[in-house]
Amino acid sequence: MGVGGVLLAACNKAAAPSATTAEPSSVAPPSADVALLERALASEVSIGLLYEQELMSPTIDPPTRARLESFRAHHRDHADAFRRALVLAGRPAAEVSPSPGPEMSSGHDPLPALSAAEDQLAKAHLVAAGRLSTGELAQAIAGVCGVEARHAAVLRSLAGEAAIPSPFLDRQ
Repeated sequence: MGVGGVLLAACNKAAAPSATTAEPSSVAPPSADVALLERALASEVSIGLLYEQELMSPTIDPPTRARLESFRAHHRDHADAFRRALVLAGRPAAEVSPSPGPEMSSGHDPLPALSAAEDQLAKAHLVAAGRLSTGELAQAIAGVCGVEARHAAVLRSLAGEAAIPSPFLDRQ
């Protein structure tokens, strides 16, 4: 199984456990693919840390907190999947040092910052999917992109905004 297959398996909870423990591939993916996977990993780690920071807000009600904790767990799973794909590609991921998030006041509403971050991450994954060299890799990262877009829609809805504000994606 190639790197893309392992990433697909890691992103699919129904995958057999052996799919995520495959041996490194004898065919190395192009370095551009590795760079995109490393960027995707760093982005997932960064947004996970943003969730950590925002979950400290005292303005979050218990049902919303539970939802945010679930989304944070999704990002950890995504990061783990990208790490496994990099290991399979023969390029173990170094520890990622994401940039620190913005300082927030203790009474702010965390939902707009999180929905904006999810939108940006979905767009970045969508761009990466178009640049990856194999259909398997593109399909795997597009699947993660879909989850990020759903996170953004739920967060906007929780904030009282239109869940899907436009019929077309902004290409910025």
